Amino acid sequence: MESPGPDMPTGATPVDRCVCLGLPFEYLRGVARAGGLSFAQLRAATGCSTGCSMCEPYVRLMLATGQTRFPIMSEADFRRAGVDPSPGAGE
Repeated sequence: MESPGPDMPTGATPVDRCVCLGLPFEYLRGVARAGGLSFAQLRAATGCSTGCSMCEPYVRLMLATGQTRFPIMSEADFRRAGVDPSPGAGE
């Protein structure tokens, strides 16, 4: 099992999926890697980030790092990690 990372508060539930569709980031990572998909292609193929879009910055970070479990992050946290948290950013 993947560690939630050093910034995960003890007892905190990690962000590990597109909640609207119930798609785990681990699954999404596999689909993206198997097809060499960009974020836009992954979204079109799976529907991830098409509901509330709250997972979009996490999916983008997952694609950039391969990590599939994250602490709840602020906009500043995403920017420090090199991901624009704005929906539709970088397409």
